[in-house]
Amino acid sequence: EVTWSSYFGLLITLWISTEFPQAICLYYLAYYGVRALEDDYAKRELCEEFPQ
Repeated sequence: EVTWSSYFGLLITLWISTEFPQAICLYYLAYYGVRALEDDYAKRELCEEFPQ
């Protein structure tokens, strides 16, 4: 007899295997995007404080 919980476990496993890599990818994209923006902002601040 197949119960609802066994289907649920299978669905969770399928969802994690398909969605989890995308979530990690989005996390890294956001993380590196924010870091790049922070670096750019810091460089501009330094240029304003210490003009060449």
